[in-house]
Amino acid sequence: MTGLNTVKMSALAPEFQPAAMSGTRNQALPGSLVWVFLLAALSTSAVALELTAGVGLSSEYSSDVALQIVGEQPDVTHTVDLGVGIAHQEGAGNLAVNAGLRSLYYSRETFTDTQFLSLMVNGNWEAIKSRLDWQLQNRFSQQRINALDPDVPTNLQDINVFNFGPQITLWLNRKQRLLINPRFQRNYYEVSIADSQQYALTASWVNRLRKAMTLSLNTAFSDVRYDVVPADYQSTTVNLGVAGTWSRSEYDLRYGVTAVEREVGATQRGNTFSGNWIYSMSNTMTVSLNLASQYTEAGSAFLTSATTADDFSDTADQQVTAGAVRNTSAALSLAKRFRHLTVTARVQARQLDYTSAVVDRDINLASLNTAYRHTARLSSALAYRLTQTELLDGSRDDDVRSLIYTLQYRLSRTLNTTLRLRTSRRDSSDANSVYDESALMLSLRYAYR
Repeated sequence: MTGLNTVKMSALAPEFQPAAMSGTRNQALPGSLVWVFLLAALSTSAVALELTAGVGLSSEYSSDVALQIVGEQPDVTHTVDLGVGIAHQEGAGNLAVNAGLRSLYYSRETFTDTQFLSLMVNGNWEAIKSRLDWQLQNRFSQQRINALDPDVPTNLQDINVFNFGPQITLWLNRKQRLLINPRFQRNYYEVSIADSQQYALTASWVNRLRKAMTLSLNTAFSDVRYDVVPADYQSTTVNLGVAGTWSRSEYDLRYGVTAVEREVGATQRGNTFSGNWIYSMSNTMTVSLNLASQYTEAGSAFLTSATTADDFSDTADQQVTAGAVRNTSAALSLAKRFRHLTVTARVQARQLDYTSAVVDRDINLASLNTAYRHTARLSSALAYRLTQTELLDGSRDDDVRSLIYTLQYRLSRTLNTTLRLRTSRRDSSDANSVYDESALMLSLRYAYR
């Protein structure tokens, strides 16, 4: 597996090369504040708890489980998924904790048998109704070390993002209010040298001009400190926003300026913009347009991408680095619902310009998804996805295509079985990154609610 790891490292600038793999996972479990929130919720006099649990067993045959053109390695992977959740949803405090353990066993020992832990915590405590709300989030999961390389065990690292702070609301009158949100955030990566802590403050003045329109003035300041890499900086953003509804449309527009002041290197300034528009063509058909160009702190962005299943999230193909990234994107989506069939199509173009690493890239994505309900128990889905990635220094150009067919049958209220067929291919200017894979998976899952 040494050669595979060597390919991964080549896409990162030397100052952001990952540290050596320690061989021990799950070193960044969340801090004591998570457990304080949990104990506080469970010790409330009126406690309403909702418990969930699940177990999943699956076996998948892959024609090339390592996803590499040289020395294709067919293998059967057996997976055991265990999950448990607890939610407190009564009174002023709300807390949801979901934990999971995934164990992978390779019949032909292509990879070492591996276990992955995930822990998702969301909590809030409304200390003063409609005035002061303490919020806590923690995400412990896995992400790719090199975003260009496949999702295989040797290219995954544990990450943990912890976020805590109050949401303060000051009502000026019936139509105007101030929103103030100081926050502390801690980012941890098992391998990538981008561990950091961030002190942030956002403030917004919101004015409801009329029933269907809201005007806002927004400011955000963050002070980012890295543990190892000398890339500390302060970021300040000011923007003006307008949101509302008109006819069959919903819109949200923001325009402003961002300044990034670095302790090492020049200060950078630039305009920021985001626009979202959703139009309901009918009761069963919608179209949406999303445009954005803004600076993002590389570590902060992973709070969202760590848990989203959306392949089009603005950080789905983002490389873990220290510093900031300018993320410019445009996306168009179309969704149509029939009686038993749902069809969604989406295209997106995105450019990522990194301030502290030579991994700038253009990414074009397209997908077509269909979901069909045959009966109350039987459903199927067909998904096609194309991703084109080009490093702007000309060192690499990749095209990845995948086609997935899924058939699911509900045996009972708590028991489901799934059959999945998948074919995927990567064409790349890097000969070592080309692969062609076909896979068949059968799974059985039990869920208690």
